[in-house]
Amino acid sequence: MTNLAVRATQLTALSLFLLSVGKLVFLDICLYTTWTGGDIFPITLASILQGFFVAKLFPQVDTVFIVAIVSYVICGLLIENTWLGCIFVAFFFPKELFVFAVIIALLLQMPKYIRKFNQRGTVDE
Repeated sequence: MTNLAVRATQLTALSLFLLSVGKLVFLDICLYTTWTGGDIFPITLASILQGFFVAKLFPQVDTVFIVAIVSYVICGLLIENTWLGCIFVAFFFPKELFVFAVIIALLLQMPKYIRKFNQRGTVDE
């Protein structure tokens, strides 16, 4: 991961975006062809690359913060278990940013909880 962080600062925004999308496309092809590997590491790598892509678009903001927030959101959305995705990616960033992983996981879970609450309200009526 250290090598990725060093190399990502040297690459252009377009190449970071293409690497990230390419990694997800390759993962999709592998999973479609009944590949038996997991998907958490490729999704983590792609989400961190996307984070570096967004950080390139906002150079005035702290790079690590932007990469962490974008990675938490993308990994939380792509992995079926939002909590697992956000917390797993949090291990790649400073511990001070862990609270943001928890907040983002909660925010990503809100629509699910709202749906359950609305369904329960309609059943009781």
